[in-house]
Amino acid sequence: MEMAAGVASWLVGKLLDKLSNDLVAAYVSSEELGINSEQIKEDLMYMQALLHAAQGRDGNNPGLKWLLEQLARKADEAEDALDELHYFMIQDKLDNTHHVTPLLAGDIQEKVQHGRKAVRHTFGNWLSNLSCSSRKDDVCAAATAVTDNPQSSAKFDSANVSGHEDHLEFDTVVMSNKIKSVIEVIHSKCLHVSDLLTIPNDSSTEGTLVTIERPVMGSTTEQNKLEYEEHTTEILMDTFKEIEGLRVLFIVMNSPNSLPKNFSKLLHLRYLRIRSPKHLEVNLPSTLPRFYHLLFLDLQDWHGSSSLPKYISRLVNLCHFIANNELHSNVPEVGKIEHLEELKEFHVKKKSVGFELEELGKLTDLGGELCVHNLEKVATKEEASKANLVLKRNLKKLTLVCRRGQLIATDVVDGLQPHDNLKELVIKGDCAFPRWLCRDITIKHLESLTLDGVCWGNLPPFGHLSYLKILRLKNITGMCLIGPDLSFMHLKKVEFNNMPDLEEWVMGPNCHQFPKLESIKCSECPSFRTLPFLSKHLLHDTHYPTLSEFVIYECRKLSLPPMPHTSALTHFEVGYRLKAVRQRSVRRVWSVRFTKNRLVLSGYEHALAFHNMGKVESITFTNGSKIPWTDLQKLTSLRNLLIERDSSMWSSQSMALLSTLTSLTSIALLGCHKFTVDGFNPLITVNLKELTIYNYHSDSIAADLLSEVARIKLPPGSFHQLTTLSVDSISAVLVSHICSLLAATLHTLHFCYDDHVESLTEEENKAFQLLTSLQSLKFLSCSGLLSLPQGLHSLSSLRTLEIHRCPKVRLLSLPKGGLPTSLQLLRAEHCSAELREEMKIVQAANPALRLVYGA
Repeated sequence: MEMAAGVASWLVGKLLDKLSNDLVAAYVSSEELGINSEQIKEDLMYMQALLHAAQGRDGNNPGLKWLLEQLARKADEAEDALDELHYFMIQDKLDNTHHVTPLLAGDIQEKVQHGRKAVRHTFGNWLSNLSCSSRKDDVCAAATAVTDNPQSSAKFDSANVSGHEDHLEFDTVVMSNKIKSVIEVIHSKCLHVSDLLTIPNDSSTEGTLVTIERPVMGSTTEQNKLEYEEHTTEILMDTFKEIEGLRVLFIVMNSPNSLPKNFSKLLHLRYLRIRSPKHLEVNLPSTLPRFYHLLFLDLQDWHGSSSLPKYISRLVNLCHFIANNELHSNVPEVGKIEHLEELKEFHVKKKSVGFELEELGKLTDLGGELCVHNLEKVATKEEASKANLVLKRNLKKLTLVCRRGQLIATDVVDGLQPHDNLKELVIKGDCAFPRWLCRDITIKHLESLTLDGVCWGNLPPFGHLSYLKILRLKNITGMCLIGPDLSFMHLKKVEFNNMPDLEEWVMGPNCHQFPKLESIKCSECPSFRTLPFLSKHLLHDTHYPTLSEFVIYECRKLSLPPMPHTSALTHFEVGYRLKAVRQRSVRRVWSVRFTKNRLVLSGYEHALAFHNMGKVESITFTNGSKIPWTDLQKLTSLRNLLIERDSSMWSSQSMALLSTLTSLTSIALLGCHKFTVDGFNPLITVNLKELTIYNYHSDSIAADLLSEVARIKLPPGSFHQLTTLSVDSISAVLVSHICSLLAATLHTLHFCYDDHVESLTEEENKAFQLLTSLQSLKFLSCSGLLSLPQGLHSLSSLRTLEIHRCPKVRLLSLPKGGLPTSLQLLRAEHCSAELREEMKIVQAANPALRLVYGA
């Protein structure tokens, strides 16, 4: 009984909300219907109060439950009918017509206007405590709210009297009969239910709970497969002929024919989501503006045309328009959608009607983020003030944009003053200094400020922005100095980008501490010399204890201490621009980068503070970086080491330098021509899982190393974890002793840049067959190689075979065994046309084999 009473109370509350609308109530009370709406509302509210009290009662009264079911269904019907009536009242208001209102005779109209405030106070405020408000309630019931849909009072108006597409015509007779019939039935059942509810309940028998639900009339489930979506759409097309009470609808629109039949008559819709596939040019339905009750329009997955239907601003009840910025910026006369809560982008257009700033001024509920473009087209402060940004208390982020080279006067910018609740402000272009951002700062709760391309020689006194967390300065010329009156106790992130004249940031005597600073980024500031955070007397964690990120790019005059300069720093980068003269291109090269215990150096020759890095697990030296061997040998936490074209290529270095790094799991020596195996410590192979050594078509250090391994006595466990081996000497690996050592664990074998081997000897073929765990085999840039190993067919674990830049290799030279049956992928890139043809022959005999060709 409790559940049944609760549901019935909720549905009656919905009906009361509709009857509390001034014009709807007046229509119901009109002479045409002859219904005493005030008496009905009084009886309904009395019954609702009894239902509310009955929710705590136990009992089992079949007659009462049946009446509650009937009452709930009729309340559903009535709510839909009054919703439809309200729809046509909105249409009357938009079109300045009187298809509904003539029924409201003169004195009734007058009473409606004079009694509006009283009705809202009497019913609106009280009912909000008993049920959802009309707007929220529609959302609550959206997924299940449908009816049996009696004869509709909406007809298609081919004459289109208002000039709008697909206009719906109001049928007075049908609407009057529908409302009168259903309300009279409800009133009758209401009195019966009230009588039963007033009877004392002496039964202690536990009642059976009854759930009253509206029948589901549509699916709100998106299908993952477009084919299934299309199939489902076809099935539902005919169903939509009889369904007009939907509140929620999801559509996948592949063409105009994808719309369900009678789509344009779904005038009860509250939530509409339309998606379209990518790369398919399709337009939004032209009938979209007719859904006056729509609260949510979800186009976040719409990939079709960015053009909106004409008269889209007729969606006067729309609160949430979920779409990309371009769609937001294309709404003309957006001020008519007065309940809209977010508009991401607005473009001022003088030559297009409906894109003046005063449109924004009408959106009193606007919140979230707003970006206003083309402010150079605003001429006066009066025009700018019409946006009423100062009244938009729910706005969190504001971006003001004007074109470069077109200065906006101070009084115009002053007229764009935001509400003091604003959290994030972005100003782009040649905007003058706004007074509300100077000493008389009004947006004191601002947390993020970005200035991009402004023409200011000095900064405002940002020290007054005591809550500022993020400061970004970009593309500003003429600004040489920052400070000294800036002090940010809450500042977390600082970014300077493309500021060619900036020389220093100086701090006042009381501005040294930045207790919450987390990130500093400076890029494209060629004249920048001084950062207060790097002054010698401030190189202590106590002044910036939370600083964890430090990025410097193309600031060559900035003097840096050994990096990282504090142990709190977990991410730092220092980079510069490298010009390639022949290609006439410019690319960014990071000189040093440290993040997540991984250190990468490229041409870096300055000192490093390894004692501030904590546990370094991976180091990469490239492009002639100066390797601090003494510090390197102390890193017991090091697991991965890669050296490529390091500075030792000009002077001999030996493997003895790696002798203490016995915890290494990965070693890569690439292009280290002067490296020798002298002092090789076999203990570094115990934990080794990956070994990569090659010299790009030059003398092979890998051959020397493997020869040394074959010559000496290895400690137990050597190479017993090695799974990946990449070397530039085929013959150095295919030795029985080496292959026996690797056989149990080696899964991946790459032969790279070996120009000497043409074919394998008998001993090498036998040794190759020992690699029984091999799963992937690759030959890269072996220019002399004519054929593959003869024992390939015996490797039952081999899954992948790749041949890259080996122009002479042929497959048909393989013995009768051919390729192993376990092979799943055969890839060839930059090889001969003959090899491609041979691969096709091989695939014909092995249909399950996948072939991949490269250029």
